[in-house]
Amino acid sequence: MKDLVRLAIYLSSTIAVIYLLIYAADASDTSTKTLGMLAIFAVVLAPVAIIIFIVKRKDKMANKAP
Repeated sequence: MKDLVRLAIYLSSTIAVIYLLIYAADASDTSTKTLGMLAIFAVVLAPVAIIIFIVKRKDKMANKAP
């Protein structure tokens, strides 16, 4: 159940970042473009972090089993 909640948080934050990305692509001012670059960075890093988290968790589960 906790994993489902965590997944929902990841998905909603990713959707929010994608929305920011689209918004920043339209913007002409520099500060919003910088925000867009940060959003791209977050979109790239989020799946990597999730995969690392899942792999570490699987390792922990494997170690717990007798």
